[in-house]
Amino acid sequence: MNPMNNQKGIAMALALMMTLVLTLMAAGLMYTVVNEKKLTGNQMRYAQSLAVSRAGLYEALARLSTIDQAVKIGQDLTQPITPDWTCLIFADNPPAGTGSFDQRQTVQTGANVLEYTVPYSGGAFDSSLVLTVRYKRQDRNGNGTIDGTDEIYFYDYKQKRITLGQVSSDHRPVFEITSTGRVGTTRRTIVSELVIPKLNIGAKAAVRSGVAIRGNGTVDICGHDHLITTPAFTEPPNCFPDQPGQPSGWHVSRNPALHGSPPDYAHAVPTTECTAAGCLPGGESDDEITSYGVNKKFWGNPDAIQFSTSPVPEIWEILGMTEAECNAQTWGTNINPVNGFVKVENAGGNIHLPVSANHIGVLWVKGSLQVQGNTAFRGLVYVEEDFKNVGTPWILGAVCTKGVTETTLNGTINILYSSAMLEQVIMAAAGTGMKIVSQREVD
Repeated sequence: MNPMNNQKGIAMALALMMTLVLTLMAAGLMYTVVNEKKLTGNQMRYAQSLAVSRAGLYEALARLSTIDQAVKIGQDLTQPITPDWTCLIFADNPPAGTGSFDQRQTVQTGANVLEYTVPYSGGAFDSSLVLTVRYKRQDRNGNGTIDGTDEIYFYDYKQKRITLGQVSSDHRPVFEITSTGRVGTTRRTIVSELVIPKLNIGAKAAVRSGVAIRGNGTVDICGHDHLITTPAFTEPPNCFPDQPGQPSGWHVSRNPALHGSPPDYAHAVPTTECTAAGCLPGGESDDEITSYGVNKKFWGNPDAIQFSTSPVPEIWEILGMTEAECNAQTWGTNINPVNGFVKVENAGGNIHLPVSANHIGVLWVKGSLQVQGNTAFRGLVYVEEDFKNVGTPWILGAVCTKGVTETTLNGTINILYSSAMLEQVIMAAAGTGMKIVSQREVD
């Protein structure tokens, strides 16, 4: 036997074995690469669909929190709520909802919209893919319907817990938002539970003045708590009569005898029912409240307080903040129109509020303010010096002025107190929004 032939045979065998090993290693590596690619792709689509579902959540959250009635969803929580209320948000413009169902179009525009809902498509849609907002509920009696508020969950602000049924009148319902995000064939669903933060609004009256309140025109001030949906330029006492679908007029829900007919200075002292409804005095002054003009009427709980010994609140007390928190907010300076938190500094000077029907927010004037024309303002007007009107303004919220000489109400002015409006504009301007108390993935 030739030793050289044996060596060549062994070398060839080793070469074949090494080739086989390298081939197996390459195959294994390719298998790993392919699987890693698939896994990475799946993980990427999973993360993307989860992000899309969160986008749906944030649209619903923003529309529950906003003060823009054109896009806002949700019921007025100062009124009795519909327990099985449900809002469906579609990718296209659906027909109006019926009964307890509200149907809306997404606020997304353009061609490349995120897929966290589906088109209405004539009613042929997959309900599990629709962005849905409702109250968190439990069918306690098993009859297949949500019959009352004892079958929906509320948030206890003092104990910081969720309870089934409304234990206290200041508890608010828990909202449940279901959002399904889709990327290709991958879908992820998030169910979130949210509550509206409760603010400690420190308003003391529809009009609180540190100096005398005087007027020589038609002055109608109502300190009863008004709905946020009160139509612009509603004049007291037209806020008292019952309206279609509004059994308490434009006032916060009450029993039929709560406010009664609109009297003039008839409520000399607060009433238990009005206090429970959150009503405040129509006017409160450290001096007198007088009129040397045509007509002046105050309504409230009580109608008016003269020569008050209570201090005029600072603006941060009305906002439910500390002084530091108030100063830390982002305050704009544009008053044409007022939108959000706006502060104008002109000590010793006079600021003229531009005529507009779109003022909404908190206006803090470090000086004097003159309101004129056919102006509508929703929110809080806070003036460090004197407040004066010379036109026909309408204000839904509250006015507070420390004053230097007097608070002058001329022309025709209507001021209606609304705690809900104050709360909405403060939350919107401060970016408080709603609070997520629970969140889970369900697929």
